[in-house]
Amino acid sequence: MLRPLGNFERALRLSNLYSPFNIVVAVELESPPSPDAIQRALAVLQRRHPLLRTRIELHNGRPYFVEMDDFSAPFILVDNQSDWLTITENELQHGMDSSIGPLFRCTYIHNDSHAELLLTFQHTIVDATSAAHLVHELLTLASDPIASFPDLGPVPAVEAYFPPSHRGLGRFFHSLNYAARQMADEIHYQLASRGGHKPSIKFGAHPQVLTMTLDAPLTGSLVRRTRKEKATLNSLLQAAMMLAVDHCRYKGAQMPLRTFAFPDLRAYVTPSVGAEHMGAYISMLRYTFPVQGEQSVWDLARHVNIVIQESFQHGEKFTASLMSEGVMKMMLGLKSMRMGTTALSYTSGLDVLNQYGKTKVHGLHGFISNIDLGPEFSAQVSLFNDMLIWDMVYLDQEMSRTEAEQIAKEIRVILEESIH
Repeated sequence: MLRPLGNFERALRLSNLYSPFNIVVAVELESPPSPDAIQRALAVLQRRHPLLRTRIELHNGRPYFVEMDDFSAPFILVDNQSDWLTITENELQHGMDSSIGPLFRCTYIHNDSHAELLLTFQHTIVDATSAAHLVHELLTLASDPIASFPDLGPVPAVEAYFPPSHRGLGRFFHSLNYAARQMADEIHYQLASRGGHKPSIKFGAHPQVLTMTLDAPLTGSLVRRTRKEKATLNSLLQAAMMLAVDHCRYKGAQMPLRTFAFPDLRAYVTPSVGAEHMGAYISMLRYTFPVQGEQSVWDLARHVNIVIQESFQHGEKFTASLMSEGVMKMMLGLKSMRMGTTALSYTSGLDVLNQYGKTKVHGLHGFISNIDLGPEFSAQVSLFNDMLIWDMVYLDQEMSRTEAEQIAKEIRVILEESIH
């Protein structure tokens, strides 16, 4: 296999060359499969999924996924007294040599009654949707010796499936319009934040993690209330996090905050791409919102919802993907400003089940590396087992664990108060 990286994949590769840029999926298991069963399942999945047996090499200056000759799965069995969150932090901070591969590894914290399964991927080969489906396949194979999945062939980068309006001249004009809107947003942001606080760069900062779960009754109430308030759950979560950061770090000051959203493109391309196909089939969109600590979370959520919907109607989810490599080159080259304040990726409809044979899944987590030029506070939020699981990342040189925990607590308070 010799498959060129797409625009967004190349942007992720640039981030990884600057600082390790990994996804860590952590699964909490009761009555878990044996380590041998997990290793056998990983071997099957490496034969099924081309990107699990690749490295990256340059051909004529362009990066390609190249199939390896020897692609045994990196597997580490860890003492069951180890703390999985500490290991997760280490996994986020330690990169992989792309030129050697493979671009993933597995850590298993195991005893006979419970275990934590940690899968670490270089972000170039996976997104939240395909990572969750891979967990489903792995647990299916590990819990059922006769289960099987057919081998898959490689699929191209996401832009190969973009609509005609974002190819050729259409791509050029959309990119031109998007660049103009981004420039106008930059001018507005600089003017609105003049004299106020802007997050500084803490070069060499490392990601730290914490997790929080909102129970099923609260999650159900939030879902029902979003319908009444004419907002989406994603926009509500974005608003709650921006307000919490403003409360805790900026004392509720009125200021423009920049946040990132990461739309899943799999359902928007033709033909659609199923979750069984690994790849980074997402985009990255940055938005600026005026935030003031005392404003209603629902007012902000509706504003967020309108802005995101309008950007989708302009096709910005495609254009941002096509321009991502250039933007990343500029940010990493200048090293003069932070990319934003917050970032939130919300995922629902994941394929992971509550139980596989005798093995029960008690928790499903996802953490994404942050770099010192990245946002101050970020989160992967997953709807799993009718609960909202917040997996948050902050930078060690920027805030203490106590401050990060205070932000998480404030998010919970804002969401709890929003339903009353």
